[in-house]
Amino acid sequence: MKKIFIIIFIIILTICMISSCVKSSSNISKTDKIQLWHYDSERNLGYQKRIVEIAKEYCERKNIPLELYVYNENTMTVEDYILKRNLALAFGNSIIIDDLRTMEDLINQNADYTKLVNYNSLFNSYKDRFCIPLGVDYLTIVVENEAIEYYDINTSSKSVITYSEYLEIKQQMKDKGARFEFNGREFIEIVDYYLNMNKLLFVDKNSKIIKDGDKFKEALKKTIIDICNDIILYSDANLTMSNKIVGSISNSRIYDKNSKMILCNTDKFVEGIVNPYEYEKIGGFANKTFTIYPYLIGSSPCFYMHKKITNDKIYDLANYIVDESSYFKIIGSDLKNTCFVPVLNTKNIREVLHVDDNWQVKVKENKEKLDATDEILAKDEIKKIINSVYDIIVKNEDTSKEVADYYFYYTSESRKNIGSFIQNSIMNISQKLSGNQLSLEKFDSENKEIIKMINDEINEFVTNFYLHNN
Repeated sequence: MKKIFIIIFIIILTICMISSCVKSSSNISKTDKIQLWHYDSERNLGYQKRIVEIAKEYCERKNIPLELYVYNENTMTVEDYILKRNLALAFGNSIIIDDLRTMEDLINQNADYTKLVNYNSLFNSYKDRFCIPLGVDYLTIVVENEAIEYYDINTSSKSVITYSEYLEIKQQMKDKGARFEFNGREFIEIVDYYLNMNKLLFVDKNSKIIKDGDKFKEALKKTIIDICNDIILYSDANLTMSNKIVGSISNSRIYDKNSKMILCNTDKFVEGIVNPYEYEKIGGFANKTFTIYPYLIGSSPCFYMHKKITNDKIYDLANYIVDESSYFKIIGSDLKNTCFVPVLNTKNIREVLHVDDNWQVKVKENKEKLDATDEILAKDEIKKIINSVYDIIVKNEDTSKEVADYYFYYTSESRKNIGSFIQNSIMNISQKLSGNQLSLEKFDSENKEIIKMINDEINEFVTNFYLHNN
């Protein structure tokens, strides 16, 4: 009986969806009209809406039938929009321009993007994904070199580093005596470090290690044991949060109690990592290292096209959207207000970003005719920073993939579930061993009862994981 009510509800919702579109059709299921969906959230700052506008103008110019389904926070909740949008995909010929974080239900339902002419201009790190970002708002946290150098760790080699490099530096600091205040952010970073070490950070249901149940369980167990031992060794076995929020990075700092120095604050960051004006705002930036931080990725426009296609004109529109013109529509004609890094490698984009064909900063040779941007980029330290960014996100295949993987991390329920499970398991183990005192003082990886406790939690999690991911 319950199933009948659900089916009736879906049928009614679908009928309502068709009747409430911005532009309606008397029989949408039998037409080849292209649907373009977009949710205009305040945090998008108008960037995504600009892409919708150029798509609309293109279709009007090319006489391509288009139906706009554009909603905002005043007309519909994002949850209702997602449900309505996803139901509409069954009719086909659908393009979506939305924030990546509203698309996690669309993985494996996308069209073949290799049919787009501009697909070859995409950087490799954004290929073979279920959607195509049209520019990504990566942010960097500001790391104080003084705190690192206190432990005789050289910071001169790189101005910008990846998140995994940052975690590795922290581990080196701990080995040399650093003792970081244990808060929600520190807990997340410890978990991420060992998930990465045990090949569980960037996984989904199709990953090799996930398909092998025994290897999956062993990796989970090793990760839990590694984290527990780390907390015992470097945090006095104490899981009491200084900010009282488990798994939170909001307004949290990484503070070294030994040197009494702050390594970094999440409220001190650079938005627009290829924008030299942003670094000019940071005082003493020459004595800092900038980390591309995965938990501070801003909103950015993403292109998605559903695999059901009955009108080949949709490829013309798709190729027009996945084009350098969309990127310029987002960033404008200069670097001053740029926050989005490019995802396409074209001559015009390189010119606007003041880089040469090898993605190195290019400053005009005639110093008398330098514009304001050239003058900033001519400064050695800023040039070094911007070049370091391009080394990571463009030139190095491994680091560019890592940074892009973190960007798409938010759409993977598998990854989020694994991270949450690890954190919750460690908290549960500490409570059971300490009588709710959140201590791992009695933890012993050789103790059979403790290992059984870990195995029981893992077996239950893995069973549910496979149940919901098949």
